[in-house]
Amino acid sequence: MNLPPLFMRLHTRGRGIPSLRLWLPLFLLWPIVLLALVLVSPFLLAGLLILSAMYRPGLDLAAIAVECYRLLCGLKGLEVDFEESRKNFLVRIRLQ
Repeated sequence: MNLPPLFMRLHTRGRGIPSLRLWLPLFLLWPIVLLALVLVSPFLLAGLLILSAMYRPGLDLAAIAVECYRLLCGLKGLEVDFEESRKNFLVRIRLQ
């Protein structure tokens, strides 16, 4: 079974700045995200129904939800590097 990322590893490094490594537990944020999704879901559902009726009748909303979950689970292992060459500053984010 695929699960969404549970941890985010943040690593910063720069000249004159002490190196910082943090492990951030994303699993503590998932209940907040789910609550926000429940609050916003009636508006999202109404918008999707209106758009599907206008542009593509018979649009499978369950398939859209499954693909969004697959996209979220696919973020596991993603690494994002931000580097400022003039200041020698690096921020690395990795979802695990």
